[in-house]
Amino acid sequence: MDVVFSFEPSQAHQHLHRWINTAGHPEGQGFTRADFEAHIREEFSTYAWILEGMLQRAGFDIIALESRSPTHGEFLCRRR
Repeated sequence: MDVVFSFEPSQAHQHLHRWINTAGHPEGQGFTRADFEAHIREEFSTYAWILEGMLQRAGFDIIALESRSPTHGEFLCRRR
């Protein structure tokens, strides 16, 4: 489970702003808006379709992919 984008790149602005606006907490109460903005800017999260190709090329079969939201997903893989 990690940050995995399951939306189309053309929808990034919409989904990322929604994520920042709903997940960010006031200072001292968890991750803030600034924390989520920094994550998007600096952590190199990517799209599910890119990760799928990387996993397959690395020798894994994808058993399941669950997108819990447009910004989070989970891969279940098995090594070939």
